[in-house]
Amino acid sequence: MHQINQYSLNKTSSRQSSLGFLAPTNSIGLVDRSHIVVDLENLCGGSDSVSKLASKMYRDLSKIVSFERMQVVVAVGINAWMKTPELGFLWPNARYLVGRGIDGADIRLVEDLIEEPQALRSARVVIASGDGRFANCAKILTERGVEVMVVARHESLSRRLSAAASSVIFLPEENF
Repeated sequence: MHQINQYSLNKTSSRQSSLGFLAPTNSIGLVDRSHIVVDLENLCGGSDSVSKLASKMYRDLSKIVSFERMQVVVAVGINAWMKTPELGFLWPNARYLVGRGIDGADIRLVEDLIEEPQALRSARVVIASGDGRFANCAKILTERGVEVMVVARHESLSRRLSAAASSVIFLPEENF
């Protein structure tokens, strides 16, 4: 089993945060934490499967990456959100984004990866999706020294996303 929090950082130091506590940072100023974005519709194979597979995706993903010291952001489209009222309880401590329109959830996650200080300053980012829309984000983050892991379904992984990531792990095939 591969745990994202097992990666070591070189020359860890501390930097005072705006809240007054010390945050461990690596040699290029990234905070020793992980940020994960979850394109739940992509992992489930479509918005119609979210209600059936959301809790299974949580369990399977938590076997691959440790959610300890990790900000988890989950996005779905408005239709999946409306069809799955219990979704807010299935992913404990996650921040939810709801997108509207075609690729609305993907666009919300791209914004999170590129505009949120939490993601930009994290030493590790996990993109739980195979969607090629995340390839440019992965490329930008890796160029900044962020370790980018992609967790995806084998049949839905974009070549561009795979090439831009530091590593790729596939979800077990029995999910689908």
